[in-house]
Amino acid sequence: MDISSGDISAIVFKRVVREDAAEYSFDAQMLKLFMELDGKRSLAVISKKAGLKMSTVREAASKLLKLKLIEQVAEAIAIVDADFMDTLKRELSLAIGLWPQS
Repeated sequence: MDISSGDISAIVFKRVVREDAAEYSFDAQMLKLFMELDGKRSLAVISKKAGLKMSTVREAASKLLKLKLIEQVAEAIAIVDADFMDTLKRELSLAIGLWPQS
């Protein structure tokens, strides 16, 4: 995977468990990013939380990818959004005779 160009802010990575991971030397940015990767948060969220510039995140993620210490998480597809669920609850409440809660 090439992340050297384009918008990487929405990409989610997870750490790869490898027995030889202790044999690699990490610079400060690589270690900070590696420790934050949980397979749930995007690089934009991690960048903000860790106080790293996206250019630094890109460089560190690229190094970690080359070492095969991280991998991209498949994108989750949202089937329904929160607004739909709120509308559904409100309509169901009306249908069964309850007052909707705001």
